[in-house]
Amino acid sequence: MAEGENQVAGFALGHLERSTDHDNFLLQEMCVRPDVQRHGYGTELLHALERQIAEVTHWYLLTTRDGDAAAFYQRNGFRPAGRMGVFVRP
Repeated sequence: MAEGENQVAGFALGHLERSTDHDNFLLQEMCVRPDVQRHGYGTELLHALERQIAEVTHWYLLTTRDGDAAAFYQRNGFRPAGRMGVFVRP
């Protein structure tokens, strides 16, 4: 959770997935209040997570490829997964 001016500015939620070769971290949800976006809270949330789960090298998340969120994540070291696809059913 990120706090600013005595209010919650944003939060991040995810979980570890254990694997035989390496552990993965699914960043399930992350949001920052619209009125304080672009003030560094999102980046600070990611850095706080990195400190808490420093041993995990593989992270993943789902977001639209062409939105503001995708640009934010790419600025913070994420990249589109070339081989992965998202499949949905009605």
